[in-house]
Amino acid sequence: MLLLSIVSAVLGTRASAQDLIAPLPQGFAPSSEPKVHGLYAETEFGRIDVKDDLEALEAECKARGTDARVEGRELLWKGKRRLYRTPASVAVIEDTPTIKADRQACSATITLSRSVMAKSGPWSSIKTADWIDQHPKCARFPRCKTATIAGVKAQCVDLGDGLVGSAICYSLQDDLSKDLIVARSNYTDDGSGPDTEWALDLVLTDILIDPAVFAKTASR
Repeated sequence: MLLLSIVSAVLGTRASAQDLIAPLPQGFAPSSEPKVHGLYAETEFGRIDVKDDLEALEAECKARGTDARVEGRELLWKGKRRLYRTPASVAVIEDTPTIKADRQACSATITLSRSVMAKSGPWSSIKTADWIDQHPKCARFPRCKTATIAGVKAQCVDLGDGLVGSAICYSLQDDLSKDLIVARSNYTDDGSGPDTEWALDLVLTDILIDPAVFAKTASR
């Protein structure tokens, strides 16, 4: 059920981008080394816990007859996860919204906190959780179909019963995106839990990458 909404809501255009260069995150200096061909993917996101903390602060301050002062509110849903992959290297660079609240002063500051992970070696030893390990069998999960998400041909499988469960979509392509998780969701029709959806916004399977992203030395 929710699987169908993922499939229909996140359509993109696949790009073979031999003349394009993957963007460097802010804080990364360009390398003097030759650029390498690889995969680049990204998605923007927010954190429900940060949103809940902000709403709780605003409600508390309003009950006290004052408005909360919030710096960086525009960053609430501006988190970004970036994936870079070559046959022998992978990097995951994530800017995550965080909140620091002062309830006494009725103020809060939202910022982006960066994490960087970069590894090199055989793919079997550097593969991250962004790529699926085991393929769910469509014979076992009948709500199974192919779809195009962020320009990537994907297998989408609903692992639930249509009322409560989760769904996952992963790349079927025979390139660096193979097995890349391009969308996932959790759903409940009985209100027993929150419904969540997530999908990659962009996947470029053949793009030039600056080796700086694999150096693990950049700071924000």
